[in-house]
Parts: sequence; structure tokens; C-alpha cells
Amino acid sequence: MLSVDVLVIPGSGSVGVAATVDLAEALSRSHATGHAPAVDVRVVGGDGGAVDLRGGLSVAATPLSEAGAARPWVVVPGIGCSGATEIERRLGEPDARAAARWLADARHSRIAASCTGTFLAAEAGVLADRNVTTTWWLAGVFARRYPTCHVDADRMLVRDRSVLTAGAVLGHVDLLLAIVEEAFGSVVARSVAARIAVAPRVSQTPFRRSEAYRDIDPDLATVEQFVLDRLDHPIRLSELAAATHLSTRTLTRRIHATTGLSPIQFAQRIKVEAALDLLRDPHRSVADVARSIGLADASALNRLLRRTTGHSPGAFRSG
Repeated sequence: MLSVDVLVIPGSGSVGVAATVDLAEALSRSHATGHAPAVDVRVVGGDGGAVDLRGGLSVAATPLSEAGAARPWVVVPGIGCSGATEIERRLGEPDARAAARWLADARHSRIAASCTGTFLAAEAGVLADRNVTTTWWLAGVFARRYPTCHVDADRMLVRDRSVLTAGAVLGHVDLLLAIVEEAFGSVVARSVAARIAVAPRVSQTPFRRSEAYRDIDPDLATVEQFVLDRLDHPIRLSELAAATHLSTRTLTRRIHATTGLSPIQFAQRIKVEAALDLLRDPHRSVADVARSIGLADASALNRLLRRTTGHSPGAFRSG
């Protein structure tokens, strides 16, 4: 029996909640092992018997005051905040703090959190000293707020002992498939993945776009343009600082606070994004794309993409 609590607060994203509830339906129809696995999902949160989700939807929920002990698995979907200021304000509100206290008491449960739900889990203290991932564009905010967590926002899914974390919004599906695999084995997990036509993904890197950071820190747009104008050249920290009229120390602090990366790592990610875009052009060879971002040959690009995305260049070719 897979017994799951889904912890929600008002404004939580509906995608993660619905996907978790639908997991029970998908499992009930999976007969990969000759019988349908037993699964029970309970939604927990709020204090009135229902919780309003983002987008005008609502879900019936067991109030926190009546929930009692947490089930063996507690799943925390995204809490619906998309910006640094918004999420930091939301986490300080009484209902979010109450949810974090309830989660902190779930000492004997496995915790699985995705997207901005990882912030709520971190507020509860259950991610301290763990390797984690989170929604990629808030990785810098997460790392600054929870310095004892070891954040790798390139990865779509991270397991560390009793905790699973996943990346942005639809990374919640990867999280659920990982739970199914742990509970029922890889055969059942593959059967469910086939039923919903989703394959587990290794990395968030193919989805990262540097322009998402512009609203957080406009100076990063200058860094981005500087790198794009010199894609086939090595990038030095001193050059980035000069382009933004900041000291190297200030630039390093600003980029890390926003992205969780060093300036040179951020510049390399911009080059990776450019390479992924160029690979979609069927008229460009892999070697040509490699040279376009300053690499010696196709082998160098293959190594870079495997390290940052988990895939070879061929995975990003159109058609």
C-alpha cells in the first residue's frame, strides 16, 4: 500500500495537486505485476475543509488541526509563487508557517517536494544538510535562504536519504514516478510512465533560460548580451565586471544571489543555451555548433552537454 499525504496551502499550484491525485488512478489501472497496486491519497491543509488553489480551483482537504500523524509519504507540490519577493512574503504568512510546523512533525515520513514546494519543506527543516534541487530560476534565492542545503538546480530529481526533491512545476511528474518506483519497483513505474506518456528526465538544464533572471536583476541582462556577442571567445570575470560597471566581487555576489552560480558558470550556461538552440538547426553540424560557442570540436560539446544535461547533442537535434 502506498499511503500519501499531499500538503497544500491556499494558492498552491493545481498541477501538482491534480497530478498526485491522478497518480492513484493511473496506478489502479496498472497491472504490470499482475494486479493493481494499492494507493491511497489524502489532501491535507488549511482549516476549513477545502483549500483554494491557484487559478480559481479548490480541493477538499483534511484540516491540519484534524490530520493527526502524517502518512508514510508526504508530497509537497509547488506553493504557487513565482518570484523571490512573493515567495519570501508567502512563507512568512500564518497558514504557510502552520503547514511548515505540521511537516516538521512528520519525522517518520518520507518527504517529497517539487518546484516552490521545496521552499516550504526547507522552512520545515526537513531539507537541512541534504542534497536538493528546486525550481531552477529560484535556485539562488533558495541557496541564500537555506545555506545548509546543497542545491543542484541542474538536476530534475535529487534523492537524499528519506527526501526526494524535484525541479520546476512539471518536475512534479518526475517526483511521482520516483515515488512509484521506490514503492512498487521499476516495472510498475515504467507502466505508469507509459500510460501517461511521460519519460523521466535527468536535467532541468535544457529548460533553463538566462532571460528569466532579468526581472530579478537587470544587470544580468548585460552579462547575457556580453556573452552572446562573444560566444566563440573565452569569457573572463574581469570582462564581465567591466561590462556591467561593477567590481568583480559585487558581480560575483549578485550573480550567485540570483542564480546560485558563479559568474563563469552563469556565462557557460548562456553558452549551453545557445548551443541547444543552434542544435535545432538541421543545417548546422555538431562540430559547427561546438565551434560557435568556442569549443574545439564535437567531442568537447558532447562532454559539456552530457555533464550539464545528461544527454548527447543528438538528443537536441530537430526531427
